[in-house]
Amino acid sequence: MGIDDIINRAKHLFRGKTDDASDAQAGADGTVSGKLAEAEDELSEKVAEAKEAISEQVDDAKIDDVAGSIKDETPDAVDPVVDKIADKAKDIF
Repeated sequence: MGIDDIINRAKHLFRGKTDDASDAQAGADGTVSGKLAEAEDELSEKVAEAKEAISEQVDDAKIDDVAGSIKDETPDAVDPVVDKIADKAKDIF
């Protein structure tokens, strides 16, 4: 076996290990991406469930009651701010 054969054999072996490492990295990246996507989907479902649960318990009348209570305890100058917050809460819920 000549020096050229040894070099060619080493290149072949090294190329295979590089391919194996690239495949392993791609597999790991795919696994991480897949797990992140699953976690994102699960989080989205939980947020939707929480929003639905809150919406069932909060209605415009309750928001108005809370806003009225705040207005009763604060100076009149704060009333417009409380009204804006109440309106935003109604939009959210």
